[in-house]
Amino acid sequence: TSYIVWENEEIFNSGIIPIGSDHITADLAVGLQTTIELAEEIKKQHLNLDPDSDNQDEEVEIFNPDLQINETFKSSEIVDYAKARTEEIFIYLNKELRKLGKNAQLPGGAILIGGGASLKGIEEVAKKRSNYLSSNTVLIDLWLSLCLITTTTQPSSTPSH
Repeated sequence: TSYIVWENEEIFNSGIIPIGSDHITADLAVGLQTTIELAEEIKKQHLNLDPDSDNQDEEVEIFNPDLQINETFKSSEIVDYAKARTEEIFIYLNKELRKLGKNAQLPGGAILIGGGASLKGIEEVAKKRSNYLSSNTVLIDLWLSLCLITTTTQPSSTPSH
């Protein structure tokens, strides 16, 4: 997971923490005793981290091409395996921001980019585990990795060329 902190329209700091959305996939594969490929599909299509979601008691059925069978998983199990790692990502990011003296609310908000940014309910986990998200938070799905870009000032409305 990469992060960039902007201040006064310049990069203030950037870095990498050692965990990201691929680790969520690996946790799902181990916990659900399935393949990485199937765990990735489950993460992208069926994981919902929003605690207020109505589908926590649903069952998810997915065809496993390796075994040539349908596998059934409980939504609550999927969430349990993914939630701890997702929270860990934001705990790490908080530690990095605290080291920079940026542990207060960032008025410019945050931009989450990458695979983790498209997880349903990710913003709820981020709000619960961090204090830097604001109404300016933007989620961008690139399915690469989870990247956090924060700004400590409101971005200017005129792009610079």
